[in-house]
Amino acid sequence: MHTAIAVFLIVLGAGLLWLIFRGLPRLLDRAGEWSEAQPKARLEKRAADEPIGPEGLVYLFAHRFVKPPPRRPVGSIPRDRAYACQDDTELCPEDFAKQLLYAVLTELYEAECLEFRLVPRSANFMPPYPQKQWELHLRQCQAFPASPLGDSLAVSFDLCRRNRLRSKKGQEELLPDEEFFSFDEVLDRALRAIRQEMTFWQRGTVCSDLRRYVEDALVAQGYLTLPERETWLDRVRTARPTVNEPMVAALAAEAEALLERLQGFRSRYGSSFAVEPRENEQGQVVDIDPELANRAEDLDEMPLDDCLRMTIHEAIVAIKQLEPSGEAGI
Repeated sequence: MHTAIAVFLIVLGAGLLWLIFRGLPRLLDRAGEWSEAQPKARLEKRAADEPIGPEGLVYLFAHRFVKPPPRRPVGSIPRDRAYACQDDTELCPEDFAKQLLYAVLTELYEAECLEFRLVPRSANFMPPYPQKQWELHLRQCQAFPASPLGDSLAVSFDLCRRNRLRSKKGQEELLPDEEFFSFDEVLDRALRAIRQEMTFWQRGTVCSDLRRYVEDALVAQGYLTLPERETWLDRVRTARPTVNEPMVAALAAEAEALLERLQGFRSRYGSSFAVEPRENEQGQVVDIDPELANRAEDLDEMPLDDCLRMTIHEAIVAIKQLEPSGEAGI
């Protein structure tokens, strides 16, 4: 009896191994087809002579705009890592995303394409802390100049307006005052539009998806070159693109001009902390007025630059709470 059971198990195991070896190549071929399947893209391929957009300049010259990564605990394996495309210096992924959004929003504001206003709000029990007593609302005043994140923000505003108009039964158009939306809602809808154009293997965190979307546009324009992906493993493995050095070098003056404009915006609309950052008792650099979060009156007199950067930080942290942990890829 025991011999018969042993023979049966051996035959069953051999049969399962045969099925696995026969089916594995087909499964890998199908996986390769799935990884190659691209969703319908809304972003058209850009010509090299078209404007690159502020987010493109921030990406290509990230070593001039983005902070280095913070110190990590021993044994920590972050899910997302960011690098400067020109010298492979590791950068802070969260600050990278902040600088991309900050550059786009400030440029749109200076071009009178966006209008900002601060409105009171009730604090909730969700981090980050301390809770703000206000929130920043945005309104699209005119069409945005073509750029990757500018296009996604324009789509987001359109979705926000349509959603609000559906709730206004019998009303054909929104009043100008009804076209203001919180930055959290605008960023959330923009991120959804961006992720619809990515494959499963391309999607990651909110920070990596914003970078990837800008990177794809730069590849289409010829500023970056993707590595060859000859095998299925190459398609799913993360590989950083290489820089087209002559094309990128020609943009150095534009990047410096953008850096000066951002510094000028901070000087005009920022607090004393924004203009001259200082260290706190823990040795951390503070460049946003810490008293702003608790302020509930005289909102029109608050420094716009500090409020904008605080809002971008809070929105990214709020979205990250809904994503998997950054430790060990969990």
